[in-house]
Amino acid sequence: MSRRILDAAEKTLRCKKSAAAVKIIVDFTKIIYIIQTMRNYEAMFIFHPKLDEEKLEKEIKNVEELITREGKGKVNYKNLGKKTLAYPIKKQNEGYYVNYNFAAQPSGITKIKTGLKHSDKILRFIIFLKEK
Repeated sequence: MSRRILDAAEKTLRCKKSAAAVKIIVDFTKIIYIIQTMRNYEAMFIFHPKLDEEKLEKEIKNVEELITREGKGKVNYKNLGKKTLAYPIKKQNEGYYVNYNFAAQPSGITKIKTGLKHSDKILRFIIFLKEK
């Protein structure tokens, strides 16, 4: 449906022969398409327990920036503090839990996962699609 909307808008505006109007409408329809395809997600991250407050905040902000850049949506997060893990992860018994809520396109989720999976400061993370 959205691809058809973009094509129809481009065809309609080409008939009017105003390049500026065509660009504005096409950009607007692309924005509408992005908004329509966005979904709400929740993510839980466990950061390494040896991080001090300053480094932890920096890592939290880095993750937030990555989600904003790749997901193209608004991000809210809550630092839940240091907690004991149910079982050791990467030889650690504790970790800092941070919960993120954000809106993103489904294609951005794979980019977010790829950008985060090799970080040594993140013990584990999981991203869920939230129910409406």
